[in-house]
Amino acid sequence: MICPKCNIALETLRIKSVTVYYCKTCKAMWISFPMLKKIGAILDLKSELVNPVEMEPINVKEAPRNCPECGKSMDKVYFNGTLVDKCSECNGVWFDNGELSKYFGFFMKNPARLTDNVTFIKENCSVEPKKEPEFHEPEIQSKEFEKPIGSVNGFFVAAILL
Repeated sequence: MICPKCNIALETLRIKSVTVYYCKTCKAMWISFPMLKKIGAILDLKSELVNPVEMEPINVKEAPRNCPECGKSMDKVYFNGTLVDKCSECNGVWFDNGELSKYFGFFMKNPARLTDNVTFIKENCSVEPKKEPEFHEPEIQSKEFEKPIGSVNGFFVAAILL
Protein backbone atom coordinates (compact mmCIF):
# COMPACT_ATOMS: atom_id res chain seq x y z
CA MET A 1 0.00 0.00 0.00
CA ILE A 2 1.12 3.53 -0.82
CA CYS A 3 0.52 6.70 1.22
CA PRO A 4 -1.88 8.90 -0.79
CA LYS A 5 -0.18 12.02 0.57
CA CYS A 6 3.56 11.20 0.44
CA ASN A 7 3.56 8.45 -2.23
CA ILE A 8 5.75 6.11 -0.15
CA ALA A 9 5.06 2.57 1.04
CA LEU A 10 3.00 2.28 4.23
CA GLU A 11 4.45 0.55 7.27
CA THR A 12 2.58 -2.19 9.14
CA LEU A 13 1.95 -1.76 12.86
CA ARG A 14 0.84 -4.88 14.75
CA ILE A 15 -0.02 -4.80 18.42
CA LYS A 16 -1.70 -7.92 19.80
CA SER A 17 -4.79 -8.45 17.60
CA VAL A 18 -4.64 -4.99 15.95
CA THR A 19 -3.04 -4.43 12.53
CA VAL A 20 -2.96 -0.96 10.96
CA TYR A 21 -0.94 0.69 8.19
CA TYR A 22 0.74 4.06 8.55
CA CYS A 23 3.08 6.44 6.78
CA LYS A 24 6.42 7.02 8.54
CA THR A 25 6.67 10.50 7.01
CA CYS A 26 3.24 12.09 7.64
CA LYS A 27 2.05 9.64 10.37
CA ALA A 28 -1.33 9.23 8.65
CA MET A 29 -3.01 5.86 9.07
CA TRP A 30 -5.18 3.50 6.99
CA ILE A 31 -7.66 1.39 9.00
CA SER A 32 -10.50 -0.80 7.79
CA PHE A 33 -13.79 -0.39 9.63
CA PRO A 34 -13.70 -3.98 11.01
CA MET A 35 -10.31 -3.12 12.54
CA LEU A 36 -11.75 0.14 13.97
CA LYS A 37 -14.43 -2.00 15.66
CA LYS A 38 -11.74 -4.30 17.07
CA ILE A 39 -9.88 -1.27 18.47
CA GLY A 40 -13.19 -0.03 19.89
CA ALA A 41 -13.65 -3.34 21.75
CA ILE A 42 -10.24 -2.86 23.37
CA LEU A 43 -11.04 0.74 24.36
CA ASP A 44 -14.33 -0.13 26.14
CA LEU A 45 -16.45 2.53 24.44
CA LYS A 46 -19.51 4.27 25.86
CA SER A 47 -21.39 3.97 22.56
CA GLU A 48 -21.19 2.10 19.28
CA LEU A 49 -18.80 3.41 16.62
CA VAL A 50 -20.12 5.34 13.64
CA ASN A 51 -18.74 4.00 10.37
CA PRO A 52 -17.37 6.98 8.40
CA VAL A 53 -17.76 4.91 5.21
CA GLU A 54 -21.56 5.01 5.65
CA MET A 55 -21.60 8.81 6.03
CA GLU A 56 -22.49 11.18 3.20
CA PRO A 57 -19.44 12.69 1.50
CA ILE A 58 -18.92 16.44 1.50
CA ASN A 59 -17.47 18.69 -1.20
CA VAL A 60 -14.14 20.32 -0.43
CA LYS A 61 -11.67 22.31 -2.50
CA GLU A 62 -8.87 19.84 -1.76
CA ALA A 63 -8.23 17.29 -4.52
CA PRO A 64 -9.44 13.80 -3.63
CA ARG A 65 -6.82 11.30 -2.49
CA ASN A 66 -6.51 7.77 -3.83
CA CYS A 67 -7.23 4.83 -1.57
CA PRO A 68 -4.01 3.15 -0.43
CA GLU A 69 -5.65 -0.26 -0.75
CA CYS A 70 -7.55 -0.20 -4.08
CA GLY A 71 -6.28 3.03 -5.70
CA LYS A 72 -9.77 4.47 -6.28
CA SER A 73 -10.63 8.05 -5.38
CA MET A 74 -11.68 8.53 -1.72
CA ASP A 75 -14.44 10.84 -0.47
CA LYS A 76 -14.19 13.28 2.44
CA VAL A 77 -16.58 13.06 5.39
CA TYR A 78 -16.92 15.41 8.33
CA PHE A 79 -17.34 13.78 11.73
CA ASN A 80 -17.20 15.41 15.16
CA GLY A 81 -14.92 18.22 14.04
CA THR A 82 -12.68 15.94 12.01
CA LEU A 83 -12.44 15.66 8.24
CA VAL A 84 -11.41 12.14 7.18
CA ASP A 85 -11.06 10.32 3.86
CA LYS A 86 -13.13 7.19 3.27
CA CYS A 87 -13.11 4.48 0.66
CA SER A 88 -16.52 2.96 0.06
CA GLU A 89 -14.97 0.15 -2.00
CA CYS A 90 -12.60 -1.09 0.73
CA ASN A 91 -14.67 -0.05 3.77
CA GLY A 92 -11.63 1.78 5.11
CA VAL A 93 -10.75 5.19 6.52
CA TRP A 94 -7.63 7.35 6.06
CA PHE A 95 -6.83 9.30 9.23
CA ASP A 96 -4.36 12.17 8.88
CA ASN A 97 -2.00 12.50 11.84
CA GLY A 98 -3.90 13.22 15.07
CA GLU A 99 -7.35 12.46 13.67
CA LEU A 100 -7.57 8.96 15.14
CA SER A 101 -7.55 10.13 18.77
CA LYS A 102 -10.18 12.78 17.89
CA TYR A 103 -12.39 10.15 16.23
CA PHE A 104 -12.23 7.72 19.16
CA GLY A 105 -12.45 10.53 21.73
CA PHE A 106 -16.12 10.95 20.87
CA PHE A 107 -16.91 7.33 21.76
CA MET A 108 -14.60 6.64 24.72
CA LYS A 109 -15.83 6.64 28.33
CA ASN A 110 -12.58 8.34 29.34
CA PRO A 111 -11.20 10.00 26.20
CA ALA A 112 -7.48 9.59 25.61
CA ARG A 113 -5.27 12.61 25.20
CA LEU A 114 -4.93 14.03 21.70
CA THR A 115 -1.86 12.49 20.19
CA ASP A 116 -0.41 11.26 16.92
CA ASN A 117 -1.99 8.16 15.38
CA VAL A 118 0.89 5.75 16.02
CA THR A 119 1.20 6.76 19.69
CA PHE A 120 -2.57 6.42 20.13
CA ILE A 121 -2.50 2.83 18.84
CA LYS A 122 0.60 1.91 20.88
CA GLU A 123 -0.78 3.40 24.12
CA ASN A 124 -4.34 2.12 23.83
CA CYS A 125 -4.15 -1.21 22.02
CA SER A 126 -1.54 -3.01 24.09
CA VAL A 127 -4.23 -4.58 26.29
CA GLU A 128 -6.70 -7.30 25.37
CA PRO A 129 -10.35 -6.43 24.72
CA LYS A 130 -12.42 -6.03 27.86
CA LYS A 131 -14.81 -8.92 28.34
CA GLU A 132 -18.20 -8.85 29.95
CA PRO A 133 -18.22 -10.49 33.38
CA GLU A 134 -19.42 -14.06 33.19
CA PHE A 135 -22.80 -14.84 34.68
CA HIS A 136 -22.82 -17.71 37.15
CA GLU A 137 -26.06 -19.45 38.10
CA PRO A 138 -26.65 -19.19 41.83
CA GLU A 139 -26.51 -22.53 43.61
CA ILE A 140 -29.95 -23.66 44.64
CA GLN A 141 -30.14 -25.88 47.68
CA SER A 142 -32.22 -28.98 47.47
CA LYS A 143 -35.46 -28.97 49.48
CA GLU A 144 -35.24 -32.72 49.77
CA PHE A 145 -33.71 -32.62 53.26
CA GLU A 146 -35.79 -29.77 54.71
CA LYS A 147 -38.25 -30.58 57.48
CA PRO A 148 -41.41 -28.54 57.88
CA ILE A 149 -41.61 -26.38 60.99
CA GLY A 150 -44.97 -25.34 62.36
CA SER A 151 -45.69 -21.68 62.97
CA VAL A 152 -48.51 -19.67 64.50
CA ASN A 153 -48.91 -16.04 63.47
CA GLY A 154 -45.30 -15.94 62.27
CA PHE A 155 -43.86 -17.48 65.50
CA PHE A 156 -42.14 -20.82 65.28
CA VAL A 157 -43.53 -23.51 67.50
CA ALA A 158 -40.95 -25.90 68.80
CA ALA A 159 -42.03 -29.01 70.59
CA ILE A 160 -39.75 -30.32 73.25
CA LEU A 161 -40.06 -33.96 73.88
CA LEU A 162 -39.02 -35.28 77.26
